[in-house]
Formats: sequence, C-alpha cells, structure tokens
Amino acid sequence: LIAGLILVTGVGGRVCMLAAIACAPLLAGLVCGVGLTAWQQLLADTLPPHRRSSALAGRSLIASIIGLGAGWTVKVTLDAHPGATGYGRLHLYSFAMLCASFVFFSMIRETNGNTQTRTEHRRLWQNLKSLPRLLRNTAGLAVYLPIAALTSGIFVVAPFLVVHLKQSLGKPDSWVGQAVAAQMFGGVVGNLMAAWIGDRRGGKAVLAI
Repeated sequence: LIAGLILVTGVGGRVCMLAAIACAPLLAGLVCGVGLTAWQQLLADTLPPHRRSSALAGRSLIASIIGLGAGWTVKVTLDAHPGATGYGRLHLYSFAMLCASFVFFSMIRETNGNTQTRTEHRRLWQNLKSLPRLLRNTAGLAVYLPIAALTSGIFVVAPFLVVHLKQSLGKPDSWVGQAVAAQMFGGVVGNLMAAWIGDRRGGKAVLAI
C-alpha cells in the first residue's frame, strides 16, 4: 500500500521511490518467510492427506485464473500510465486483492484442537541449537531442506528473465502483462494435471516430472 501510494503520488522524489521499490519486495519476502511454516502447519491441520494434492492444485488454479485477468490488467494499466505511476497503480491493485484474500482466509477454521499444546515453547537460540539433532533424527529432513532451498532459485531468475525478454524483443513495459498471462495459462493447465495425478499417484512423481 505504501509503495503504491509513493509511486502514484511521487511524494519524496526519486530517492523515496527507489526506497519504496526496494523495501516492498524485501518486506514481502520477510513476511512470507516467517509465515511459511505456519501456512504448512495450517494445511496439515485442515486438509486430509488424500485430498491435499487436489486442494492445493485447486488453490493454485484459482490463483492462475485470477492471474490471467491480472496479465490483462498489467497491459492496460501500463499502456495508459507508463512508468512509476502505472507500477504504483499495480501495487495498489495487488494490495486490494490481498485484502480480499484475507477476508476469505479469516473464514478458515483449524480442525486440530491440539495445535497450541503439541509443541513446547522454546526461545530462538534453543531452537537453533536443536537443529543438528533434528536433522539426525528426522527421516528425510536433511534431503528436503536443500531441495527446498535450490528450488527457490527460480524466484531469483524469473523477474530478470522477463526484463531480459522485454529488452531483447524491443517491447514496451506493457508487454509484461502478456508474459504474466502466458505464465498463468501454463499454471491453469499444470494445476489441472496436478490435481488429477497427485491424489492418485502422490506428489513425488509429479514434482520430479
């Protein structure tokens, strides 16, 4: 919200704009990192194991369908408002979507009543000291962690790939909207396949392919 308002209004000048552009994804990443484990725990508490693949695929499918509309919105917005003003408007649209998402998220009810009591409360340093023992005693965790870390590399490459393509093809900023729509279309097809295969064959084969 703050980044969008700064970009749209231009308050504070170029330095303030650059700070907003840098801080918005940084804070978003920090919040995502803090909330990821809680999100995974919520899934474990609310979704039965034999329906997790289709439920997650359904969630991603809805996001991809919304993304198709978002691609069109990006193109129209940047055509009408090129530069910082257009990107500021896109930040504000994203904020509005997050608020709508939060309304639906608030309707979720955890089904496991032992969520608060099944783990002891420890300080951060105690948790960090326990990591070596956790890795030794938890089957598969030592393999899972590097997989998760390396898989995240796509999030480093993807934004620069779009910028490189736009510059190489000589396209205007609004072309980013078409790239978003293409990615979302792939997401629709991929999640339809994942929903069908995952519940029947498990997740490993789908992820490996």
